[in-house]
Amino acid sequence: MSIVISDYLKEIRQSFRLIMNGDAAQSMREKGLSYRVNWGASVGDLQTMADDIISETSEEERLDLAKKLWQDNVRESKLIAIMIMPIDKCDESIVEEWTKNIPTIEIAEALAYYLLQHTDNNNIVAINLIDSGEEYSQLCGLHAYNRFLSKSGIKNISENMRDKLYNLINDTTQTLAIRKAALSIITKTEE
Repeated sequence: MSIVISDYLKEIRQSFRLIMNGDAAQSMREKGLSYRVNWGASVGDLQTMADDIISETSEEERLDLAKKLWQDNVRESKLIAIMIMPIDKCDESIVEEWTKNIPTIEIAEALAYYLLQHTDNNNIVAINLIDSGEEYSQLCGLHAYNRFLSKSGIKNISENMRDKLYNLINDTTQTLAIRKAALSIITKTEE
């Protein structure tokens, strides 16, 4: 099935109204999540939408859709983009662009969980993100590295990585989310 990307994008964006949750959106705004638009849709509803998109489109169409949705400053668009991005089409340039434009903790975690943990060289990508110094990119890298360790069964990490993690944990200028993510890796590797 061949689709017209612009029409399909419009349909996706309009469908957010059907799954909106005003109370959740208001709560997110009050907590400082700054999107141009936030419909407050649940991740479960977005996953169902993503599954439908995946079943109705080719990989090339999903790649185009994901790139265009990522450009929206809309929470649901970014999450759907992450969920539908074909893993084998997600090259270094896309990873670099997307990880430089992570707006929130939720998006950082979703990017690590739905996408980065499945990419080639995911441990190297994760380490580069941890070294980036950008808050949300670092957080994404920490979560991706933690997933890499879980999936690979590796319990020992290099002394260099252990030092990086302890530096993040002990650096009081780091956010609590970064420090907790680093601590989670340390805890996992010292069990």
